[in-house]
Amino acid sequence: MFTLGLSFIALADAMAKVLGQSMPSPQVVWLYLVSVLAALMIYFAITRQNLRKLAQTKRPWLQVARGFSILGSLTFIFASLQYLPLAEATVINFTGPLFMVALAGPMLGETVGWRRWAAVLVGLVGAMIVVRPGSDVFQWAALLPIGSALFFAIFQLITRKLAGQDSTMTTLLYTQVVAAAGAVLAAPFFWTPVTGYQFGYAFLAGVVGLAAHICMFNAFRLADASLLAPINYTRIVASVLLGYFMFGDLPDIYTIAGGAVIIGSGLFVIWRETQVRRVRP
Repeated sequence: MFTLGLSFIALADAMAKVLGQSMPSPQVVWLYLVSVLAALMIYFAITRQNLRKLAQTKRPWLQVARGFSILGSLTFIFASLQYLPLAEATVINFTGPLFMVALAGPMLGETVGWRRWAAVLVGLVGAMIVVRPGSDVFQWAALLPIGSALFFAIFQLITRKLAGQDSTMTTLLYTQVVAAAGAVLAAPFFWTPVTGYQFGYAFLAGVVGLAAHICMFNAFRLADASLLAPINYTRIVASVLLGYFMFGDLPDIYTIAGGAVIIGSGLFVIWRETQVRRVRP
């Protein structure tokens, strides 16, 4: 279930890359988020959810912040996909767990030891291997997935703070409404005419994105987060395959080497977090 959800995320990114070939990325973000929201409303109607009840939240400002965080993450990653291969953008984006470690202290009051800080630095070195600043092949767009990773780390830390306070569907509703509303602010400045085919394609991408959310929510309901966390990296495999079959792209040696460093540091952070939780009373 979790692997399927991750594959859906990779597919949604690939579909956004296709849309980005014919329209500006802010417009792609808005179309995608509105499509996810429309698909969510259809899902709520089919499952007969009470929207008035779902709209009740104990932490409204956190919900709003979560919505804007995912908006920021999508804006950066979709912009990067207009310039970078899917696999390269995905690999760099996996610096997210490392930013979570860095922000866990100020946002959650957690104590972060030197080992996890060392893993963060190693992971950033891995990102620099992929990005290659100062080389002839460096392009500024390679920094965009790092911005996406930072916003996604904030998104996940806010999700932790919301755990047990609002229902999953309430959180999903607020996230999509806030993110779609926020995207409206920028979309008109970059708007280009949209064909019926593009609207349909964007809606299909939104359905895929919603399916990813539902699969991952169910996976976390059935299994511990510590068990699922390492599986996150299977998304890179899906991105490589989609990048090859949809765009003819294959990762170069720097992307593979840097990705290995990022994955290794991320897995160490996950392992260290598991060890710390075991010794806690």
